Amino acid sequence: MCFIEKVDVKNLENFQLVEGVQEQVNAALLDYTVCNYPQQTEKFGQLLLRLPEIRALSMQAEEYLYRKHVSGDVPYNNLLIEMLHAKRA
Repeated sequence: MCFIEKVDVKNLENFQLVEGVQEQVNAALLDYTVCNYPQQTEKFGQLLLRLPEIRALSMQAEEYLYRKHVSGDVPYNNLLIEMLHAKRA
């Protein structure tokens, strides 16, 4: 299962590497859920279904932080702001 959206793919230089890492992450998440939630066989699927919601919240938080920065409510030398600028560059 691949979690990279088509929009993200166009900027990748090595899609196979990223896809391989995603498969490793998926396997680790599956191992984690099997070991820590053995009675909840649906746990892995539930977590996968939450990923789009988490991505949407992340994008909303990023936009909120950017608006706060533009309005002057967040100082420029904040690490989150530096990361935001690096991502948008």
